[in-house]
Amino acid sequence: MSEKGTGRPKATAILAGCASLVTIFTWIGITPAAVGQSVYDALCIAWPFLVAGLAFLAGWNLKKIWVSRELDKRAARIAKLEKSATDAAGRIAELENQARDRDSALESATRKNGAIERELDDLRKTAHRIIAEKDKALHRMVEAEAEREELKARLAEYEDIEAREAERRRRHLDGIAAEIKDLHANVKLVILALYDEGPIRDLHFHDFGGAASFLSDYADGEEIPPGNVIFTLKPETREALDAHPEALARVRERIEDDPRLRLPLEPDDSPGMEGVLKVSDGYAASRPDTSTAAVPENGAIRPARK
Repeated sequence: MSEKGTGRPKATAILAGCASLVTIFTWIGITPAAVGQSVYDALCIAWPFLVAGLAFLAGWNLKKIWVSRELDKRAARIAKLEKSATDAAGRIAELENQARDRDSALESATRKNGAIERELDDLRKTAHRIIAEKDKALHRMVEAEAEREELKARLAEYEDIEAREAERRRRHLDGIAAEIKDLHANVKLVILALYDEGPIRDLHFHDFGGAASFLSDYADGEEIPPGNVIFTLKPETREALDAHPEALARVRERIEDDPRLRLPLEPDDSPGMEGVLKVSDGYAASRPDTSTAAVPENGAIRPARK
């Protein structure tokens, strides 16, 4: 409060104090004679007004004091309320900050949850694709297994066919070897020459005791102009003799015992006949002497048929 505002209550308090002193003096027996009749009379006239004024001032002062105290209390309450409001505002601001932080955290968590959900969706899609690929792979594996079983069955069938064909081929070669083994020795001499020496020209010019008529079963003849024929052992005949050398073993033994029985061959010097052999030119003249003896399996040697 200002200095002017505090002076009036002080003056009022002083006047009230003086009135109280006069009252006290009267009560203790101080008479007008003591202070003068005139003063007393003046006081008696003014006293009620003075007392009333002083009482009013005293009451007003007391009211002011009470009001001041109430105002102080109210100001204290207001200050307290303001402090409370300030604290509340600070708390509210803090709570708002916390709320904003929570909202931010919630928004961040929401974004993270969205990202996680998207990742989960991607993972689910990937898992579905993997499962689909796995199912396809299993289906392909089942199909591949079925194809493998089918191929195994076909392979077994082919192997069986191949085994039967090999057996048929073996029997066929065995039959050829058996036929050659039972041929006339003159035929076997020619077959031995073709087997050991290779292609020979113009065997049909030399009868060899009728051997040339049997060659078509075991040798191929290729005609080379003019009028030449090159005989070559058939592949299956060679294969049969490779598997059964015993078919010509008897003839080989007889030739070792009598080399004159060997078919005389010499290189063919004719044009285009490189690597081809021919029967020696002098063989036809000497043939009646050697007679191209037949060598059957029983070992008996007899002249070739005319």
